[in-house]
Amino acid sequence: MEAGGVFDKFVIGGAVAASIYVEAVSTIDLDIFIPIKPVPGSLLVSDAPIADYLSQRGFKRDQEGRFVIHGWPVQFLPVANTPLQIDAFDNSVVQEIEGIKAHVLTPEHCMALSLELGGHKYWARLRSFIDQEVYDEQLFHRIMARFGLLNKWGKFQSEERQQLE
Repeated sequence: MEAGGVFDKFVIGGAVAASIYVEAVSTIDLDIFIPIKPVPGSLLVSDAPIADYLSQRGFKRDQEGRFVIHGWPVQFLPVANTPLQIDAFDNSVVQEIEGIKAHVLTPEHCMALSLELGGHKYWARLRSFIDQEVYDEQLFHRIMARFGLLNKWGKFQSEERQQLE
């Protein structure tokens, strides 16, 4: 799709990105972050270029509207939702996944996005990064400070302490 001009860059996120750094977690789909440009003359965005490209190649949508590509339900997510997402997209790194090079979120950005989203599922992912020590702690703290996540970090740590008691 990059070569076909559908978008300039994509970044793998979510559980698949996390599984590159920490013990594999179960997931049902692949999250792909892409910059989606507004429809010319409008503020609305459309997935029509993606849908057209994939439909022409025989890929179908599942019941939830995700395209199933080689067995994976793929969720295309616009990258401009939050400043943290934009930073994570811009600072992604190239990793090799099953012989294919792709941009992937950094461990620190996976952690910060998990913290931003909150909830048990995302906190479990955050806990995996901490337990397996596969991140740069200083960089993670700088990202949290820059994007106003220090209060959420404090809440996460407080709940972690309560579970240990």
